[in-house]
Amino acid sequence: MLRALALAALALERAHAFGDVRELNDETFDSVVDGSAHVLVEFYKPDCGHCQTMEPEFYKTAEALEFESDVILARVDTEESPKVGKRFAIDGHPIFRWFKKGGVADDKFYFVHYSGRMANTFLKMIGERTGGEYPKLDIEVSKVRKIKSDDFESVVLDPARHTLCAMYTPWTESKFVVEALDGVAKIASMAGANVDVVKMGIDRVYERDVADKYDCKGYPCYFLFKAGAPADATPVRYEGADDEVERFVEFVNKETGLDLDPLATTRKVEIGRVAKLDALLGGDDAAATLEAAAAYLPADQEAYGAYYVKVAKKLADGEAPSYLADEIARIAKLLKDTSLSSAKRKDFSARKNILNAFAVAATAAKAHGGEL
Repeated sequence: MLRALALAALALERAHAFGDVRELNDETFDSVVDGSAHVLVEFYKPDCGHCQTMEPEFYKTAEALEFESDVILARVDTEESPKVGKRFAIDGHPIFRWFKKGGVADDKFYFVHYSGRMANTFLKMIGERTGGEYPKLDIEVSKVRKIKSDDFESVVLDPARHTLCAMYTPWTESKFVVEALDGVAKIASMAGANVDVVKMGIDRVYERDVADKYDCKGYPCYFLFKAGAPADATPVRYEGADDEVERFVEFVNKETGLDLDPLATTRKVEIGRVAKLDALLGGDDAAATLEAAAAYLPADQEAYGAYYVKVAKKLADGEAPSYLADEIARIAKLLKDTSLSSAKRKDFSARKNILNAFAVAATAAKAHGGEL
């Protein structure tokens, strides 16, 4: 079973089933951009402000294309891989190049401006080149407010609100920090708490004066301004990990006495998934172990248990390594049918989630070399 999962992981990686963005370098570029798939490559520099703005949008695009096995999204850090940058005459950042399947001719992607909502533009431009039609992504408006020095007193020092304020420079804001701050703001909003999350870019002397007032050195800096505190009170500085929603929320709870749920935005039930069966994936003789455990599931989970067993047996019986990737892609295609009944949609969604559980186990098996 472990060998089958490891082989399946290789097939999933080749099929690009997880919608990841490949990080390429001088050594790996030609092994991916080899004509076997369409590849959209972003050439970037880590300290490029536009690159940082585009990064989360590029990842969203990859997620939307996770079941399109012939389209790959990749990135090249031209500081770390100067040979590739020189080869394609990269003279600015970010630069996007499209490499067609069946050939290595490149085509530039041009943007009039860069914004925080480019994923649908990427999908449209990719569709124009592949002939595919990709559904538009629902764009969730961030609840994190961007402010300038003029807004600081009225927003951050509002005595009725607790305010978590991030002070940053364009080259110190990563997609992970953006997502973490968005998560905190969303959790506070869901709870109806009197907590605001704002960020102030230090790109003018006026904002720098504000940052200096609070001894902000070594961007980014995070400060919590408590509700009810005097305007001249010293805010509490956050010193923890800035890419983890949970740590930010725990900090806010500790300092304000609130009880926000750190997992409010991630705690969700995936239909079809059974935790006790997930824990058995990848073990020796998993099919038999799963079958024995499934026999004790409650009635409303029996069908899910049966599908776990079915998939495990297919893998154990030597099903093609591409089985997981192929089946996930097939079901994803079926789920795009808007005429599906709710019952069918529920069934297909459950199957896809269970297959994804096996895919995660496959990746773990590969990481262990097929052995535990």
